Amino acid sequence: MSFIIQAPYPGLKTTLLLPSPNRGNNEQLRASIQTLRAIDGTLYTYVKPKRGRRAFRWEFLTAKDKALEVKEFVSKYNGGLVKTVDHEDVLRIGYITINPLETRGEGRAGGWGKIQEAVSFTIEFEERV
Repeated sequence: MSFIIQAPYPGLKTTLLLPSPNRGNNEQLRASIQTLRAIDGTLYTYVKPKRGRRAFRWEFLTAKDKALEVKEFVSKYNGGLVKTVDHEDVLRIGYITINPLETRGEGRAGGWGKIQEAVSFTIEFEERV
C-alpha cells in the first residue's frame, strides 16, 4: 500500500507518493487553550474545541532522495489545502502543519537500489472542517 499526498486542492498539480507509515500513526482532537489571569491573581484556563477537527501524525522511513522530495513539497504547500489518501485508503482534505520538515538519519538503506542513507521524518496534518 502507498500513501498519497496531492496539492494544491482542489486543482491538484503535484502528487507525492510515499510508503506506508511504519511508526507513529496517531490521531488526536485539536483544541486551543487560553490562559487568563484576573486582577486578583486567579488563573483561568479556557479550552475551545475546534469543532471536532482532528490532527494526524505519520512517521515515514525512506531513502534520502525521497526525503528531499518531501521536504520540498512541504515547504511549497505548507499552509495550503492538500488531499491525502492514507495507507488505509481514507481520503482527507486539510493542511500540512509542520514546516520545516525535519529529517533524521537512520543508517544505510539496503535494498533501495543504489546505496543511500535511510532517513525518517514525520508529517503532521490537520483536517479541514
